[in-house]
Amino acid sequence: MRPIISLVCASLFAILAQPALAERLKVVTSIRPVESLVEYISQGLADVTVLVPANTSPHTYALKPSDAQNLQNADVIFWVDENFESFLKKAIQTLPQNATAIEFTQQPGIALLEVREFAPTQGLIDTLAETEPEHGAHDLHIWLDPENAKTMTNIIADTLSAADTVNEIEYRKNARELIGRLDAQMATTKQRLAAVKDKQFVTFHDAYQYYEKRFELKNTGTVTLSPEIKPGAKRLTELKNALANNQIACIFSEPQFDAKLIELAIEGTNVNSAEIDPLGADLVSGATLYFNLIENMTSSIVNCLSQPQ
Repeated sequence: MRPIISLVCASLFAILAQPALAERLKVVTSIRPVESLVEYISQGLADVTVLVPANTSPHTYALKPSDAQNLQNADVIFWVDENFESFLKKAIQTLPQNATAIEFTQQPGIALLEVREFAPTQGLIDTLAETEPEHGAHDLHIWLDPENAKTMTNIIADTLSAADTVNEIEYRKNARELIGRLDAQMATTKQRLAAVKDKQFVTFHDAYQYYEKRFELKNTGTVTLSPEIKPGAKRLTELKNALANNQIACIFSEPQFDAKLIELAIEGTNVNSAEIDPLGADLVSGATLYFNLIENMTSSIVNCLSQPQ
C-alpha cells in the first residue's frame, strides 16, 4: 500500500507545484470596428468586449453599470478619442493603475484630418454650426482610412504583446497577416471605385472624409454638420433645392439616424439614395467585421453612383 500512497502523494505534489494558469487578458473596445481589429489580432487569446452596441451612435451613447464594471476589470482599453466617445472620458480617468488605455488619436503614426467646411456656394452647408456640439478640431472617424487601420493594427499588437508577453509571437503574426489583408482590400477597393470617383454625392453627416480622401471620392456636402441635431423644415427645403441644382448623383443615409430625413430631402428630385454605415451596425461582430464594413460601404457607393438619374 505504501508505494501506491507514495505515488498518489507524489502526483498530487507535482500538480500543486505546477504554476497557475495565467488569466486571459481582458480587453475593452469602444466601437465595433476597433473590436474587429483586436479580435483579428488576438484570435481568441484574449477576452474582448465592445461597449457601443450595434445600431447605436457613439455620439449619444451612455455607459451602463455593466460597462463600468468591464472597464474596471480591464487590462487594456482601446478607444478613438475623448471628443468622439465622450461617454468614456470620466470613466477612463478612474481606471485602476494597472490598466492601459490607448486613445488612438494620441498615438504616433495616426493620420488626422481637420473637420472640414463645405463651400457655401454649393448650397449644402448646414446652418446649425453655431449650435453644433464640440467634437474638437479633427475629424475622428479615423478607422475609415485603411492606412490608419494598419497603424492601429501595429499599435494594438504592441499593446497586447506588452500586456501578455506569453502570446506575443501570435499577436505579431496575426497583425502581419491583418496588414496584408488590408493592403489587398485597399487595392481592390480603389479599382472598384475608379469608375465613379467623379460622381458627386451627399452624406447624412461628415463621417467619411478618411475613406473619401483615400479613394479620391467627391462628397459635395452633408444633411447636417452634427448628427445630434435634427435638421428643421427650413434646412430640408434648402437641401432639396441644393440637390436639384448641383448635379448630385446620390445621397447616403446611415442606420444610426432617421432615414425619413433623406426621403423628404430627395422627394421630387432625381437624386438616388442608399445607406452606408461607418460602424457596421448590421454586421456580425468579430475578426472579419472591419473587412465587411469596407466592402459594404464600397458596394453601396458603387451601386448608387452607377445608377441612371
